[in-house]
Amino acid sequence: MRDWEKQYDSPSTAHLIGWAYEFGDRLVLRVPQVVPELPPVVLPPGETTFVEHEVRRLAAMLKARRKVLKLSQTGLGRLVGVCRSSLQRWEDGQESPAALNLITWASVLGYTLDLVRDPNW
Repeated sequence: MRDWEKQYDSPSTAHLIGWAYEFGDRLVLRVPQVVPELPPVVLPPGETTFVEHEVRRLAAMLKARRKVLKLSQTGLGRLVGVCRSSLQRWEDGQESPAALNLITWASVLGYTLDLVRDPNW
């Protein structure tokens, strides 16, 4: 926490997901006036942690939205402030973005990032 306060480091997406989990919440992408649906957490083969599952869930939604808006990874990367290859790694689940990048990525695509109590827990 001290490193974040002194701006040596910043919270990651994994930190946000972990903190939400500790409080019985999940991160959701929300569009105005729409209540998000939360699918039950079922870890598919190859995913070993809840955090990995949630990062992939959020990334898949953002990737789908980018495609609906007909934005290229390069074009979206410019709007988010990252290179195409970073965005590609996030969408493919190879890396998770820093928390601020996730918020920016969602915002550019018309989403807000919110916490919702998970009814499945």
